[in-house]
Amino acid sequence: MRLLSPRQFVLGFVSAIALFVLLHALTWQFAVRQLLRHENGVVTGDLARLGYISDLVHPRRTHVTLPKRHLEAGDLQGQHVDLLTIGDSFSNGGAGGPNPWYQDFIASRWGWNVLNLRSFPGLRNDMDLVRALLRAGLLQEWGVRYVLLESTQRKIASRYADTPSPHELPSRAALIAHYRFGKPRPTHDPVALPDVAWINDGNIKYWWNRVMYHLDDCAFISKTCRTRLRTRRFSIGDGKDLLFYRGALHAVSRNGANAVQRMNGRLEALADELDRQGIGLIVMPVVTKYELYRSDIAKGDYPPDPLFPHWRRLPHRFVLVDTQAILRRAIEAGELDTFYTDDMHWTPKASRHVTEALATQLGIQP
Repeated sequence: MRLLSPRQFVLGFVSAIALFVLLHALTWQFAVRQLLRHENGVVTGDLARLGYISDLVHPRRTHVTLPKRHLEAGDLQGQHVDLLTIGDSFSNGGAGGPNPWYQDFIASRWGWNVLNLRSFPGLRNDMDLVRALLRAGLLQEWGVRYVLLESTQRKIASRYADTPSPHELPSRAALIAHYRFGKPRPTHDPVALPDVAWINDGNIKYWWNRVMYHLDDCAFISKTCRTRLRTRRFSIGDGKDLLFYRGALHAVSRNGANAVQRMNGRLEALADELDRQGIGLIVMPVVTKYELYRSDIAKGDYPPDPLFPHWRRLPHRFVLVDTQAILRRAIEAGELDTFYTDDMHWTPKASRHVTEALATQLGIQP
C-alpha cells in the first residue's frame, strides 16, 4: 500500500475541512437558520425546530391588533378583574404570531378585564395557586367573577389528578412579593431562542432526520412526528402534512377513566371553595394537535386519547370548555390552520372559536 505524501495528506485534510465547513454553511443558510434563530421579528414553530423540518415552516410576526389587551400582574392598578386566567404556554402567548393570547379576544369582545398570572414557583399545580389567592383574600379584593384554569391535554392528568398537595400554601405576603402587582416588569418574550453558532449539531440532525422520516413517522428518536393526512388541513405545502409532538402519544395511557375521575373530583372541590365566595370555575383542557387531527391521518395505528370522551360522561360543578369538539367542528367546516403547521400551539382562529363558544356557555352576549 502506497503511503500518502505530506503534500497529499495536507491537501486531503484541508479539502475535508473545507467540505465540512461548506456543508455546515449551506445547511445553516438554507435550512436550519430559520429554525434556530428568530430574525427580524419572524417566529417559527417548536415542532419544526425539534424535528429540524424546514419545508413546513409557518413564518409569522408577533403583533396584536385587537383593541383591548389582557392584564399581567405588573399592569394591575386597582382595576376590577372579571376573569383570572392561569395556565401553561397556551395562556402565555407561546405560539407567537398575530394575536397569540386568547385572553385578548375575551377582553376585546366581552369588554372584560382579564388578568393572567404565571405559575407560582414551588407549587406543582395551579389549583393550589388558586387556593392560595383565595385564602389570601386577593380574588375577593379584585372582585373576580371567574377563574379559568387552562392546561394542555397532554399534561392535564399529571398536573391535576396525581400531584400531592403542598405542605403549606404561599402566604399573601409571598404572593405579593413574587408577582409584584402593579409594578411593571421587563417584557418576557415567550418564543425567544438562545444564540446558536452557524456550525452546530443541528445541521447534522437536519440531514439525519431527512432520511429517518422516510423510515419512521417519528424518525425513531425525534420529539416531533410527521405523518400524512387524507384531507388538506393547513395552508403550508400541500396542506396534508401533520407535525405533532411525540409526547402526545405517551399521554394517551395517562388519560384513562380513573385519572379523569380523580381530576374531576379535585376540580369540583376547588369549584365548591370558589363558589362559596361567589366565584365560578372554568376548566379549559386544550386538545393536543395530535388528537384534533388524528381522525384525518391517512396511515398508521394511532390510538385515540380518551380524555375528552371520559370527561363528557361525568357531571361537573364547573364550566368545562370542550376544545376538542369546538375546534373539530371548525375543521370539518373546512377551516385551515386551526393549529400552526409547524407548532404544537393553536392559531388566533382557534382562540376566536373557543372564546365564542365559552361566551355561549356563560350566557354572555359579546
